[in-house]
Amino acid sequence: MKRLLLMLGLGLMNAIGSAQTNLPVAPASNQVVIAILCGKEITSIDQATLKELIFKTLLEKFAKENNIAPTEAELDTFIIKSEEKEKQTQLDMEQDAPRLRKELKSTSLSDRERKNKETQLMSTEQRLRMIRDIQKLSKGKEEQISPMRRQWAEHVVKSWKIKQALYQKYGGRVCSGSYDAEPWDAYRDFLKEQEKAGVFQIFDEQYKGSFWRTFGNDAMHKFYSKEDGDAAFFTPWWLMEKKLEPPATGGACKMISLGNEMTLLDNETIPLGNQMISLGNETISLGNQTTSLDNGMISLGNKIILKGCKMTLTPCKTISQG
Repeated sequence: MKRLLLMLGLGLMNAIGSAQTNLPVAPASNQVVIAILCGKEITSIDQATLKELIFKTLLEKFAKENNIAPTEAELDTFIIKSEEKEKQTQLDMEQDAPRLRKELKSTSLSDRERKNKETQLMSTEQRLRMIRDIQKLSKGKEEQISPMRRQWAEHVVKSWKIKQALYQKYGGRVCSGSYDAEPWDAYRDFLKEQEKAGVFQIFDEQYKGSFWRTFGNDAMHKFYSKEDGDAAFFTPWWLMEKKLEPPATGGACKMISLGNEMTLLDNETIPLGNQMISLGNETISLGNQTTSLDNGMISLGNKIILKGCKMTLTPCKTISQG
């Protein structure tokens, strides 16, 4: 089972002389201190949680120091565009389902073609049922849903603005993520800068290797051309008339910045207090509930949470991804 994992962030670098003077000192051998982050010792933590903690802290620091926050107008626009995309997605699926049923009646399909179409039809019908069920459950609950939608909008818009700021400062290659472009080289260069400045230091070699291994395999990623990379951080993806097509080779980027909350890494899951985020094109189970992860919505018991594009924020602690 794969899990979602939190990552990403930024903070301003101290002057070189000051940074070198203030570099953390490795703890004595009798101390179990794995790392130091912003002057605080970190002990007894697993590798995934260490990554989460470092990136979330640096992300918050960067956003605060650079005054990164969405405006009310930006939130309004995101909500409007998200609702438009949700309606269009449902319309597309309602047209796709009968088309796929008709195509499956053909006797000329190869076994592979038939299997692909059956899988598409099953996924389409399942997502349509979820959307319709949630529409019924959410009827008359607009006052409850509206704050959740706005909170989600703030989350996504802030995330994009942080990534834009990183790209503008560091440049570099941009890769295709699960739902959005990622300034991959900017992430790496920023983190290296923060480490050199003494903002964080990982003493345990195993933890340190795991932390930096994230950026060690370019073959796993799909990198955009320079032109498309620039376009990705010039116009927010929800305002693009046509979303950027991902490059043809490689895999999706493993990390996605998500505002001040969390980041996707290696399709893993990680609990964040009482919240969890999940995204992608699959369907996962939440206990006895089910969530659609692509331009859909989520039902959790008697509570309904509508999501924007490609992501679902859920007030739960565990996610099982099938």
